[in-house]
Amino acid sequence: MRIGVYVCHCGGNISEVVDIKAVSEFAEHQKDVVLTKDYSHLCSEVGQNMISEDIKKYKLDRVLVSACSPLFHGKTFMNAAEKGGLNPYLIEMANIREHCAWAHFNSPQKATEKAKDLTKIGIEKIKNNKPLAPIKVSIGDRVLIIGAGIAGIQAALDLGDAGFKVSLVEQKATIGGRMAQLSRTFPTNDCAACILGAKMADIPANSNIDLYTYSEIENIRGSLGNFTVEIKKKPTFVEPAACVSCGLCADVCPVSVDDEYQWGISKRK
Repeated sequence: MRIGVYVCHCGGNISEVVDIKAVSEFAEHQKDVVLTKDYSHLCSEVGQNMISEDIKKYKLDRVLVSACSPLFHGKTFMNAAEKGGLNPYLIEMANIREHCAWAHFNSPQKATEKAKDLTKIGIEKIKNNKPLAPIKVSIGDRVLIIGAGIAGIQAALDLGDAGFKVSLVEQKATIGGRMAQLSRTFPTNDCAACILGAKMADIPANSNIDLYTYSEIENIRGSLGNFTVEIKKKPTFVEPAACVSCGLCADVCPVSVDDEYQWGISKRK
């Protein structure tokens, strides 16, 4: 195995806190590392070309880039690896900017030691990486949303309006979540019920949404595009289609429990 390690200065974002030379020298002594380099901007065209050429010149079969977030430049370095003839999934990134330089800017020594640790972790991880190839997976129009708070409700409405078939699962007997317990919302000081109430009413009115209240997810099997989900719906002893919210069933219910919507200071049926 021939691993190349590249440490980025990130235009000072990293090098003004982390000792780049120390991290490079540390990486140089790790098993299977045959090449270490540091550069001011590895994401630049010059930096990318350097990695691509080094892969060919030194016959590298793994590459680690200690730099910024893989969410930011992961694709950039995957392209550089592929340009050099290396499978793009045999390159890894160690995030020493956000996790070291930015998180510990007042402690350069600790930031440097952490950068060494993350670099070593990246080296060990990449040894187990395997060449991969992108695949296409057929995706249907059925969506499961777990949790019917304001986020779940809005997601269900957006997807339902877009034509997706939505199963919305909520473990409590009613939807609304924490927002239903609020009087007003930050920062506009709007009435929480004014925002939430209409959306709650829109859920059963949307023909593309199947609502499962007082239900729990028992099992999820499968993979992207082909999930099988088991939903356990607990008994409510009320026929939802016939309920008109008259309250008569509550009058004769023999059981009282703490009312979570009153933070347990009162009882409900």
